[in-house]
Amino acid sequence: LVILLGETEKHLATMLQSAGEEVGEGLLPELVLALRGRAKDVYHEAASSVFSSKAQTRGKREALQVKFVALYHSFVVFRKGSALLSADAVQQVDKFLVKTVGADIVNLILADQAEVCGVPLPDGKVASSEHRDTILIALPPTAQGPLRNLTAALSGSGKSPGPDFEKALEGAAAAVGVECKQPDKNQERGLAFTIRQQWAEQLKAEDQPPIVLLLTLQLLCLHVLKLPITAPGRAAHALLEALKPSLKQEAHDSLAALIVSVQKMLSGEDAEDADEAKIEAISLMEVVRGMAVSKEGLVAACVPS
Repeated sequence: LVILLGETEKHLATMLQSAGEEVGEGLLPELVLALRGRAKDVYHEAASSVFSSKAQTRGKREALQVKFVALYHSFVVFRKGSALLSADAVQQVDKFLVKTVGADIVNLILADQAEVCGVPLPDGKVASSEHRDTILIALPPTAQGPLRNLTAALSGSGKSPGPDFEKALEGAAAAVGVECKQPDKNQERGLAFTIRQQWAEQLKAEDQPPIVLLLTLQLLCLHVLKLPITAPGRAAHALLEALKPSLKQEAHDSLAALIVSVQKMLSGEDAEDADEAKIEAISLMEVVRGMAVSKEGLVAACVPS
């Protein structure tokens, strides 16, 4: 430290003399101490800023990974459920999965990339394909290619929409700093339990026959197949077909009748027929709801295993 102070003192003396300033006794030590103190403060401020910035960045990456893993686990578990359906139904249900949970995953990743690249977003969320295109254009080449492939996979236009999306997601993950961690058995069970609770609560409050029908079918599939399946309404027949060997005849017939009523109700071909179908659907709705709104209802609807 003494050597450094001496060097600083010599440097200051040279600067002052070259500027024509008189160097008085005691002036240089005072200047050196003042400058050294301020330089130390500036260094600590800069170091603190750097470390704080790194900590904030690390915190954001960890938060992104937590959100990503939650959605990714849902996607993986739902895909395992859809794999238990017929081949035609798998394609239909996986396409729906890609367009719902898959879209949430893509939007989460792109919203993060928008923040990194300084692209403004309404409410900080990606809400449309236009938002996605705006972000993709602003990305560096290393991330742009994989994320374009991922966004394109949202169309679900291939013969295997689920595997196609998952492959594109794995290719994009490394480029944006997230990891596709497969859920273990305990995580799968925990996720299935949470989904069951959410669907059951929604079913209790629902008053629309098409949604009551779909929720009941999904809860029955979860009870029978031990895996959740999220499906569009038009997949009701496929879900009922998968359930058929496990359902009592009365339960099967009630579900089949509600499917027919809902289809007529939504067809829009004849207003009078649609009204009659709605009345019939409402009359069947409570019987169907009772099959899945409680554990007792689920057990009563199924043949003993």
